[in-house]
Amino acid sequence: MAPHHGKKRDETPKGLALGWQWGILRAISRAWGWRRRMAAGEFNPVTDLAKAVGLAEHHVSRQLRLADLAPGVLKRLIYKRKVPAATLLKLTDVASLPWREQPGQVFD
Repeated sequence: MAPHHGKKRDETPKGLALGWQWGILRAISRAWGWRRRMAAGEFNPVTDLAKAVGLAEHHVSRQLRLADLAPGVLKRLIYKRKVPAATLLKLTDVASLPWREQPGQVFD
């Protein structure tokens, strides 16, 4: 752990800060949780979900797309801790592509 503004941060052996990882993984986890809550009928339109979690409808709608990432992409992000070439915002756009096209957009 290396100090950063008085706080410790995780680093890979190459010295790459892992902050990207936790933000992306947290957003993916949140998207799956929201999707499950909507599927269970807890919230019907995205508007109700956005109000319940205190976020803008546009933000919630965009984040929900992360639940549509290809299983291969999720595996590389979560289990292999592969660093994406895409930002979180780009990942939400990539999620709308066919699964076979997603890895090339995320990791290349």
